[in-house]
Amino acid sequence: MVGQVGSACWRAFPGSRFDADGLPDPTDRWSKSIGDALAHAYGCVTVYPSDGPPYAPFQQ
Repeated sequence: MVGQVGSACWRAFPGSRFDADGLPDPTDRWSKSIGDALAHAYGCVTVYPSDGPPYAPFQQ
């Protein structure tokens, strides 16, 4: 599981291509691009709360 602590990462979002492209869900797409890059670098698989249906049982 990967996550963030604090608000420092959000300073990088404004001005990103995701913030400026006018497409829906810019923060989700930005977060997924970072998660996907990390997963690729470490040979892992990504699963996001917004993927689905069916949705992964994150709350269980």
